[in-house]
Amino acid sequence: MEREKVYRTVQGRNLASFANNTRWKAALFKLATHQTRARLKHVAWPEVSDWSGWIVPVENYLEVTAAGPVHFREIEWVDFDCGSDDENLRGCLAVVRDFKLTAEVIDQFVRVFGYR
Repeated sequence: MEREKVYRTVQGRNLASFANNTRWKAALFKLATHQTRARLKHVAWPEVSDWSGWIVPVENYLEVTAAGPVHFREIEWVDFDCGSDDENLRGCLAVVRDFKLTAEVIDQFVRVFGYR
């Protein structure tokens, strides 16, 4: 039932993926070294999860500990809090750039932090 709701929501809102599972796995592996907090928006949930630690518990899932495991295809978006440490911010930006997750993310980093 939940899977059908996810597909209806994705189709109804014309959502599209910016990365395949291989790219997500590689990017999350690299981001894990920065010990960031995360929150996510599931396509079928009206609210965003709380900020918390995160792991990749099994293949193709992201678990934000405040929300439990969610399959990659069901994630509308995910936020990572890279903190205010300059080195960590640059490292997070490098991961996003290397894995070409979205141009919007890089643009936001540049606007907020002035990094390129």
